[in-house]
Amino acid sequence: MNKHLAALIILLFCSRLSGQSIQNESPVDGIAFLVHRGSVLQVDFKLGLIFRLNSSGWAIIDSFQPLPDPMSSLMHRGPVVNQSPDTTIISFNASGLVYAFTRAGRLQRLDQTFYSGYNFQAIRFFDGKRLWKLGGSGFWQVHDLALYFDPELREWERIPMAPTIVGGFSRGLFSANLYSAKEGNQLIALVQLGKNLEQTKLALHAYKIDLINGRYELLGAFAQNIQGPDIRNLSAFAHYNQWNLIHHDQSLYLSDLLTNSLHQTLMKGKTFIAFNGEQGMLLSPEGVYSITSASTVTNKSSAIRFDTWSAFVGSCKPVKIGALYEESWLSSLRLYWRAIAAMLLLVAGLIYLVLRYRQSIPKQELDYAKALSPIAKIALKYFLVQPAESLITSEELNQILGIQDKAWDNQRKIRSTILSEIEEKGMHFLGVPSFVERVTDQEDRRIRRYRLKPELREDLAPILKYV
Repeated sequence: MNKHLAALIILLFCSRLSGQSIQNESPVDGIAFLVHRGSVLQVDFKLGLIFRLNSSGWAIIDSFQPLPDPMSSLMHRGPVVNQSPDTTIISFNASGLVYAFTRAGRLQRLDQTFYSGYNFQAIRFFDGKRLWKLGGSGFWQVHDLALYFDPELREWERIPMAPTIVGGFSRGLFSANLYSAKEGNQLIALVQLGKNLEQTKLALHAYKIDLINGRYELLGAFAQNIQGPDIRNLSAFAHYNQWNLIHHDQSLYLSDLLTNSLHQTLMKGKTFIAFNGEQGMLLSPEGVYSITSASTVTNKSSAIRFDTWSAFVGSCKPVKIGALYEESWLSSLRLYWRAIAAMLLLVAGLIYLVLRYRQSIPKQELDYAKALSPIAKIALKYFLVQPAESLITSEELNQILGIQDKAWDNQRKIRSTILSEIEEKGMHFLGVPSFVERVTDQEDRRIRRYRLKPELREDLAPILKYV
């Protein structure tokens, strides 16, 4: 390795981050936009040219050797520029390429990698010492790898993380890219789990990622803000320290996952987007550059406005409108509240029917007892107080009914009438079929004895208190 290049790499990656740290994400493949010494620059990796933006348009100021096709097209997608006051690093989506933009305004390639496609949609950030790529998807799977660029080896290395996030995660295919980092290599990010990547509507989860101790910790799921937009529709186009800059519905939003807050600003319009070469916002460690274009066919004109960070935040006047994530159980409750409400109503309905049924039983028993004639009540009570296996003879029943002095035919007729009343009214009021059992004597089949059917005694026992 060239000694001067090695010294440059070590200097870049070992200088501690001081002051503001920014990240710009280019919406144009193969072209990175950055601020260098107060000038807005465009680095075109397809043409191998560096441009400076003037009031009359772009002007070439330098050149470099581009990669040959098809590597140039495959490995320069989604450029990301990370800057601190003394460092400018450029990396790419699904590629291991790493470039430094030196203080002298020269582009230097730092890596020795020759592969791509393994970490689409990975979370990318620079902590002041290391450039990180977390999670992402490859050709065959989504993973939960934590990779960092090693300046001495000029390669990407992996640190082990636990526990494993089953299915892996990414920053989100269509939105998200919300994360906030703090000192100590810890960050909180809203990520899309790999098992849900096929969904058109993101199922975002909040994770704390501790790169010092190698830990993943689930904090919750995306919050459903009543006042603000759906979190799943938001995507950051730039980062300033822990802040995410978001353009949504013609408005500029700021979010901070360290404080779990989403803020709406007074900034409205089509220019509060990632700078695309014509208009948009470009962050630098010193402040914010807002670029607009009023070009015509014959006259190109660009206006560049610079605001310090204090002036920019003051003009934004951000107002907190909600949280970014909430505990998983609360998110599930919000998401499935209709099903949960239906289940609770069903349970409540069943409880109500059971109580009504249980309350109706004593009323039915009381109505049944009131409907019986006095002599039928006496007979039924006698049946109920007998032991389960005992049999009542005709003579006993005659004495209970007080008809022992009547003729035999009259006794039989009265017994039959009383027993029929007991059973018919039992069927009418209780819905219980014939429950008086007539048992024929085995020695003399002319003799009959009576009892309540054993299988019905327990159901009929409560009537005893009414007769």
